[in-house]
Order: sequence, then structure tokens, then C-alpha cells
Amino acid sequence: RRGPFVLISLLLPTVLLAQRRDEYARAPQPRPDVTIFSQLDLPTPNRLRTASGAPGPDYWQQKVDYTIAVSLDTASRTVRGTEHITYYNNSPESLDYVWVHLEQNILRKDSIGTRTDGGAAVGGPSEPSDGVVLSHVGVGDKDLMYQVYDTMMRVEVPQPIAAGSKFEFDVAWSFQVPQQVFRRYGTMETSKGTIWEIAQWFPAVAVFDDVHGWNTLPYLGTGEFYMNYGNVDLAITVPRDHLVVEQPAPRPGAAA
Repeated sequence: RRGPFVLISLLLPTVLLAQRRDEYARAPQPRPDVTIFSQLDLPTPNRLRTASGAPGPDYWQQKVDYTIAVSLDTASRTVRGTEHITYYNNSPESLDYVWVHLEQNILRKDSIGTRTDGGAAVGGPSEPSDGVVLSHVGVGDKDLMYQVYDTMMRVEVPQPIAAGSKFEFDVAWSFQVPQQVFRRYGTMETSKGTIWEIAQWFPAVAVFDDVHGWNTLPYLGTGEFYMNYGNVDLAITVPRDHLVVEQPAPRPGAAA
């Protein structure tokens, strides 16, 4: 009798974990009312988008430029950075606030991704951390009011960002790099040294578009990214014996 009981006790956590994952998973399901021959449900064409889905004469999209200085402290496993953000409001609306992604916050114990097994869904859980630690959000030396909601931060602007204008602000932050690899970041020990894989590492402004307005879906550990176009001026400081690989590659003559 002990054999079946031991087997069930070992399988039970796995079954419960699968049940919890399925509760939040968006697995593909057959739709009896739709086939590959069904007519596409496309929005009504207008001056923003044509019937084919191509941009129309009034199409617009936002632009964000970043000037970033970031460093890696291998002893404390800490990434520290400062960035100057220039946000160009090309929309016809004035904006009262700006939403910013803080995707490292998924590693917090209280994050939505942690509570819904987001880590397990992408290859295994990672050790928890404090997520993104913000030391400054402001315009120069003047602080801006902000509120963090899971992996998103809403920054209040001093005055509405008018259509066709720009807004500049600064962010200083840090976070701990987990030892256990989670999705696209962590470390791996090899015979030739430690590989540091750092992704989703800087506060990035969310997209504001004509379909959804601000895109504020939190990062749950799965899914891909919808980001703004813009320019990035990046300075990376690492220990002298480290090699840096980045994408896109630095400009000829530029220091990494």
C-alpha cells in the first residue's frame, strides 16, 4: 500500500502547479465559429489606417530617446544606471502623465508574475529580489511624483505634454542580478569565466498609441514586447577583464 501513496504524494505538487498555471494560461483553443477561410475582422479604415492596415495620411507614433550610463558591480551583483529620457508627443492629444516599464519588478515576491507562476512558465522560478530600486525620478534636481504599480510606474508631469511637444526627465535606478537564470537575465558559470546576461534592465517608456492609448499591461514573465522607436546613447562600465556584447553593435569608434 505504501507504493501508490508515495507515488501520489510525489505527483501532487506537480499536478497542483499545472492546475495553477492553467488557471492563468492563455492556451490556444479551437473556435468553432472561425476557420482559416473566415473573413478577417479588420477595423473600419480611416485616415490613420487604410483598409489594408497600412498607415494612412494622419498616422502618428511616439518617439523616445535615451541617454544612459550603466555599470555592473560583479561583487555585489548590482546594476546601477542613470538615464535622461526625451519623450516626443507626436499624438494629437495632450498627456498628463507618462507610463514607464520597470520589468525587473517581476522578481519581487509580491509581483503579479510571481503570484501567477510567471517564472515557472518560462523555464523555472528565480530567486526573489527587491526589483527596481529607484533613487531619483525628476527633472534635473526637481523630483517628480510617481507611483509604482507592479512592473509599471506612472510619472506625473508638471504640466500636460502638449501635442507636438516634448518632455525630458531623468531616472536613476539599481537592481540585483539573480544567480538563477530567469528568462533573459542571470549568470552562468563556464570554464572561461562568468557570463552575465542582462535584459529588460532599464526603465523604458510605455507605448501610447491611437488604438489603446497607454499600453500598461504588466510584465508576467511571458509574452513579447511593444516598444517605442528612438535613439539610445549608451555608456557601459564593467570590470576591466570583461567583454561586452550588445545589440545593436556600437558605432565604429564608439566606446562600449
